[in-house]
Amino acid sequence: MWKVEYKHANAGSSWSTHGTAVGESCAMGVAAQITGKHFAARVVDPRGNVVWSE
Repeated sequence: MWKVEYKHANAGSSWSTHGTAVGESCAMGVAAQITGKHFAARVVDPRGNVVWSE
């Protein structure tokens, strides 16, 4: 499962999970939608690697 995570307020806050997705493109789409609502967002692949961050 691909995870979409975000930081709510600032760089010092911990990552929170927004949700999971079956595929990379679906996770990237969700991350793109929440980017403007949070300080930072990222997509993590099933092995734990960060594949996208903004």
